[in-house]
Amino acid sequence: MSRNGDDTDPKAALIQERILQKFTWRKVTAPKPWHPKPGDEIAGFYGGKSVKNGKFGQYQAVLVRIPGSNPIMVTGARIVQLIDAAMVEIGAPIHITYGGKKDIGNDRTMNLFELQVADDNDVEAAFERREREFAS
Repeated sequence: MSRNGDDTDPKAALIQERILQKFTWRKVTAPKPWHPKPGDEIAGFYGGKSVKNGKFGQYQAVLVRIPGSNPIMVTGARIVQLIDAAMVEIGAPIHITYGGKKDIGNDRTMNLFELQVADDNDVEAAFERREREFAS
C-alpha cells in the first residue's frame, strides 16, 4: 500500500519509500506576479519561461528566482523578447527594470522593460566572439 492509500504494487511502494528517504525535501511555492511601478527593479536568477492563458490568449511569463524569496513572474512581450535576444540560460544572473507602459493603439498598452545580464553568459559571449570575427 502506498502512502496515499492506493493499492500500489509493493515493489513500486518500496521504491517510492526509498526516494522519500534518500532526499531532503523543501516545499515549492508558486511564483508571485510582479506589479512594478516605473523605475522598479529586480535582480535574481533566470528560472525559465512559463506559458499562461489570458484574456488575449496564451502568453509567456519570465520566472526570476531570488534567494530567500518566492520566485517572481514577470509578464510582457518585451521582457520575453529581451530574454530570447540575450539567449539567457537558466540560472544566469539577470537585472530587470520596469520602464512603464507604452500606448500601442486600439486601447492597448505594452509594458516596457530594460534587461541587464551578467557578463558571464557563455552563450552570449560565444555569439559576441563570432560577431567580432566576422565584423573585422
